[in-house]
Amino acid sequence: MKTNNALKNIQKFKGSSLKHKLNELKSSILKDNSFPDVTDIYNSALEIKKMSAQIDEIVHATGIIQCLPKILKKGEKVIDLSLASSGGIDLLTDKRVAEFKFSRWQKNSANGSRARGVFADLVGLYAFQNTKLKKEIYVIDKNQIVHFFETSNSSWREKLSKHKRVLKNFENSLTEKKLSEINTVSDVYKLIQLNVKVYDIELLIK
Repeated sequence: MKTNNALKNIQKFKGSSLKHKLNELKSSILKDNSFPDVTDIYNSALEIKKMSAQIDEIVHATGIIQCLPKILKKGEKVIDLSLASSGGIDLLTDKRVAEFKFSRWQKNSANGSRARGVFADLVGLYAFQNTKLKKEIYVIDKNQIVHFFETSNSSWREKLSKHKRVLKNFENSLTEKKLSEINTVSDVYKLIQLNVKVYDIELLIK
């Protein structure tokens, strides 16, 4: 099935509201015990899903590439670059170390996995061994993410529970006294905000 046809089929199926369409199907099934033929829609959805399976990787890679000319200074040398979203440090130059997050946070949502990921990147940058480099994190919707950093009362250890290496490196970067003084995400941000700067990707590329 051609992708263009698949997109047209899905758009026609959704109409103005997918929720409304699904409720219509449910009502029809419950009322008449009849089952509409949705084979074409199913195959169309599979086609689109297959095409978009690595879309996050593509956004991550091309987004970083677009940002580089905007942020690199004249003569600044790129030492290492991780274009895969699951790779190591995204950008390492002779002047800076940086991470990039292209996920857009949902309004009025906890954004659990997104929050854990961006917090892990923030903390990981702080604990990065080379203290002479500028440490930067580039995000979509900076205001919402900084608000999370500033106000979250969640345990910072819980937020890093799936990032064991970052957790260990951060603990090793602090004295016992400092560790005893921080309990929440906001505590951590207050401690490290002068060392790691947060920038808005949308101000760089449009």
